[in-house]
Amino acid sequence: MINRGIFLQIVVADFLERARTYAYFMTLLVTIIVSFLFIPSSEAYYGTVVISGYRGIYNSAWIGISMALSVNSFLSLVGFYLVKNTIDRDIQSKVGQIIGTSPLKKSKYMFGKFISNLLLLLSIVLISFFMSIFMQWIRGEENNIIIGDLFLSYFIFIIPVMFVIAALALLFEANNILRGKVGNGIYFLLWSLFLQYAFTIQIGPVQVSSLLSTEIIYNMITTDYKQLFPNSLLKVEDGIVSLDGPLKRFEWNGVNWNIGLIASRIPWLILSMLFIIFATCVFKGFDDVKVTSKILWNRRKKKEVSPANSWNSITELTSISPIQFKYSFFHHLYAEIILLLKGLSIWWYMIAGIIILASILAPVSVSREYLSVLSWLWPLFIWSSMGVREARYYTSNIIFSSPFPVSRQITLTWLAGVFIAIGTGIGYAIKLVIIGDVTGLFAWLIGCLYIPSLAFSLGIWTKTNKSFELIYLSIVFIGIFNNIRVFDFLGITEGTSKSVIPIVYLFITIMLLISTFYGRYLQTKS
Repeated sequence: MINRGIFLQIVVADFLERARTYAYFMTLLVTIIVSFLFIPSSEAYYGTVVISGYRGIYNSAWIGISMALSVNSFLSLVGFYLVKNTIDRDIQSKVGQIIGTSPLKKSKYMFGKFISNLLLLLSIVLISFFMSIFMQWIRGEENNIIIGDLFLSYFIFIIPVMFVIAALALLFEANNILRGKVGNGIYFLLWSLFLQYAFTIQIGPVQVSSLLSTEIIYNMITTDYKQLFPNSLLKVEDGIVSLDGPLKRFEWNGVNWNIGLIASRIPWLILSMLFIIFATCVFKGFDDVKVTSKILWNRRKKKEVSPANSWNSITELTSISPIQFKYSFFHHLYAEIILLLKGLSIWWYMIAGIIILASILAPVSVSREYLSVLSWLWPLFIWSSMGVREARYYTSNIIFSSPFPVSRQITLTWLAGVFIAIGTGIGYAIKLVIIGDVTGLFAWLIGCLYIPSLAFSLGIWTKTNKSFELIYLSIVFIGIFNNIRVFDFLGITEGTSKSVIPIVYLFITIMLLISTFYGRYLQTKS
């Protein structure tokens, strides 16, 4: 009975605490915004699901499937980083030590954390579901809203993905190595290289769809399309697809819901349960500090020779030397860079070096479209710590009482972030120099200033690294990967570097820096 009470309290308290954060609020806001983008108007010059220049009429079946495709792609990446902090927060807040002394079993603690992760993701999905109803109503192409079609699209295609993401986030947190920046980088590679692939495999009598079930959905749509337009050349495009004119429309009657389709999604639910069991096995709990015989011997030796235990030591006290103030700008900047890079393994540097080298040696198109983006995604979790370290490590009283806590500290921390942007992106910059792309180099330089400014400002105002991670990934995922020029702070899409967009981002950078200085000023006065 006691365990059950603690279990429910953990689930509810954990969910409510995370639901009150800025990161959660911003995710909901982004979800509402992208819901508008996912269902473009009939006059729009872009599409999200395009079949040979056509899209379905906005009935419940088409909107449900379109939202399922988009929400799965969006939350399988952003959702992971949103919920991957439930155990870490207990460690940082020391709540874990209290839980460790309670009668709550480790398995129940882990399952409670999984439920909390899942509830957080499902709450975002619920907002998206209501938005799908709203979007069908405001687009007005089909007034008959069939809740069953919308609900089944979400229930069959999205819910299993949320189970897997919630369990995977817990599994990564259960391991000491995967809990930090290394794990964040590994998941991004996992998502980029594997989760996006769509194929169905046969396991005995059951066909298992891919996690995002993209191939099943497109197969159903294209089958109906071929029946309507048998002589048309089939071409399937998704994401944010730029068009020369509005899309033509055809009526799609929806998914043929059957037992085989539902069964193809069940293995993912089973896999998520296995992830939870494995996470419980590898999680060491909160009392994993082992006192070895060597540690005990060192403690005893230290106690024996400690001058504090000797009366004679008191008589030998001498006056302390006068305080001398010495300050070096470059030593301070070096220390800030070291603080940002602290804790990274040799593998992080090796992969960063490979990206730099590949950016120089690869063809221009590959370097521009892929490696330039990757080079500035790789340090994502370094920048996201800017502005939140003081709160995270309880050093704000020390930092804010140091000389010039606003002007000097902010400037040098920001410069350290800029140096990391230059360092990881230097390969693409060299490529631009080689090909003589001066405007591209100018846009790249603006990007070097913009990214740490965005991270620093969001870190200071929201006091969490999640806000930058979510917004930055959303900008890259929705904007740059889909060639939307207004989001292209890198200047990699055709004609962007020669347009006014880099100047706009320079202005945004200045505004972000002003907000950063003002936010820190308010922190020092509070």
